[in-house]
Amino acid sequence: MVLRALAPAIAPRQSARGESVLDGRATPFLPMPSSAATASPSLCCQAELRAVLRNERLQVAACRACGTLWGEHSKRPDGRPWDESYVPPEFAKVLRQRREIQAGTIAAQLQRSSVPTPILDYGTGQGVLLAELRRRGLDAYGCDLDLNARDSVAPRDRLLQVHEPWGMPREQAPSGAFRTLVMLDVLEHHHDPVAFLQAQRFEHVLLKLPNATGPAARLARFAAGRGRTGLLEQLFLVGENFPHRWLATRKGVRAIAKAAGYEVVREACVTEVGTELPTRMRGAGAGLLTRCALWGAGLGLGLVGPWWSDASVVLLRRRAQ
Repeated sequence: MVLRALAPAIAPRQSARGESVLDGRATPFLPMPSSAATASPSLCCQAELRAVLRNERLQVAACRACGTLWGEHSKRPDGRPWDESYVPPEFAKVLRQRREIQAGTIAAQLQRSSVPTPILDYGTGQGVLLAELRRRGLDAYGCDLDLNARDSVAPRDRLLQVHEPWGMPREQAPSGAFRTLVMLDVLEHHHDPVAFLQAQRFEHVLLKLPNATGPAARLARFAAGRGRTGLLEQLFLVGENFPHRWLATRKGVRAIAKAAGYEVVREACVTEVGTELPTRMRGAGAGLLTRCALWGAGLGLGLVGPWWSDASVVLLRRRAQ
């Protein structure tokens, strides 16, 4: 029960943080070849794909060159744009607390790397990172489709409207064009991250992404190989209107960055969940034993998170032409 319940917390189902810029109409589902999902090359390395899972809900294939997992969902998106009904109040509260911890680490990394400003926090959601960047005196703005996130701490004068899914805000900062893009828990929902990054002209891009090699993903692969596919389906958010489309490895991120015209400057694990795991779960049951088991699992994940986690932060720099 713990393993089956673990994935939604590590890969939160439509968190208030970043996925709100998504809409199914902008991310069409690409057909996966019927021949064991191996006919088309991977988007990351242009290498052969090896089938990992295939059922009536989800097909997952791994890039043979880097191990990045690519998912094809059977459920078609209903076209409904993001709104706050996706985020239950209790979930939003504990998620914001975790994001506040992460924001300090991410903002410090941006400062150490001396990224150029102004910074655009794309899919700012609750605005936790935006608030931290402003607290540190950085010229930063946030954008989203829905600027009324529950438990938002975003400075209202620093919010910009996104008018279409995967689009950029029409406004610029008073200080000029945005030079650094931040996407936390966003890009893994796009079916073609290479094409998206290629279309951007930012000097630096910071990504927070789910890992294909973290503890939950490894457990999911192990279980799927033995016929228990529930955990892997949850990692890909099967049944959601805004599911995960890919889970990356470090090598895969480097390949995606290179194909899009960027290079990796810095990468590190970031703790994604801790003892708040029982509250981060949905549909895991409210029984005392279940909650205690989840609390213990969250404690363990929190302790190993700085070294082995289901999420990574990666800083990219555009290569000189």
